[in-house]
Amino acid sequence: MHFYNGKPPVSILLKMEKKRHTTPVKSCDKLEQQNTPLFLKRGEGLGEGKNLFSREKKFFPSPIKPFTLIELLVVIAIIAILAAILLPALQGARERGRSSGCSNSIRQIGSANMLYADANRDYFVYSAIWSTYPYKYWCGEPESGWGNVKPRGGLNDYLGNSGNVRNCPTMVNLVSNDYTNSGTGGYGYSVGIGTYTTANGYDPVPAKQSILSHPSRTIMFADHISVDNGQYNEQIDLYAPIYMDKDNDTGWGEAAPTMHFRHRNKVNIFWSDGHVDANGPLSYSQSGWGCSAKELAANFKIGWFGGDDSEEIAELFKVRKTKK
Repeated sequence: MHFYNGKPPVSILLKMEKKRHTTPVKSCDKLEQQNTPLFLKRGEGLGEGKNLFSREKKFFPSPIKPFTLIELLVVIAIIAILAAILLPALQGARERGRSSGCSNSIRQIGSANMLYADANRDYFVYSAIWSTYPYKYWCGEPESGWGNVKPRGGLNDYLGNSGNVRNCPTMVNLVSNDYTNSGTGGYGYSVGIGTYTTANGYDPVPAKQSILSHPSRTIMFADHISVDNGQYNEQIDLYAPIYMDKDNDTGWGEAAPTMHFRHRNKVNIFWSDGHVDANGPLSYSQSGWGCSAKELAANFKIGWFGGDDSEEIAELFKVRKTKK
């Protein structure tokens, strides 16, 4: 190899530089190669300590334009409009879910009463037994006197793994005082079945399953509530508009309404043939619980469905129908 003035010629230097760039690089060099420069600029010479190419990065940050007050107010207004549209729909969906849970609970209670009849010579469960103390209800036994009912006796032995009357999901938010806790879960038991007649003039005697003439048109359980001093309160019995005596004969006077239209103006009913459905709207009410009929219907959603004739409505509670 010939040198000029002790230095290799330019052509040799170019070959050496080319060879250096084509030689396989180590892993750290590979990482460096991946960082492709945005701009490449050929070097000005082959002087000592200089590369053929140099890299130069250039960035052009975009300007950020802030929101104006008008734009911010428009966004807030749109969010408010969407919330006003969606919230009722969400609340409706939530109540439909509660109503579905209520239907499942009342179906379990009604099915338990049918099991009770199968195990007790065809008799349904009693509404209450007043000759003992503490009293005994279809839904349990109070610790002492009134209220704070414990899940024992009645239908509790026939309710499967739960072993107690489940609450209507909507009812939980209405009644919370232990004194008014009758253990019903917000469901009333028709006196037409649970108090078909009386023994010794005092204790109710329930109806037999076999004497129901039209089970599919006979109410057994329903969403149910009463009012005490302007507050919701539980009751164990579900009444027809007219009090009924032995064999469901009517004529004892008007009863205070207890059927509660809590699910979007409808009431869940367990009929004596085993099916459950929602009925409404509320079509008839009458005074009771210290309130007028109008107050009970408008403010508390308590009354009956099935028209505005109390005799016609009473037919839905009779074990033996007088009308076909």
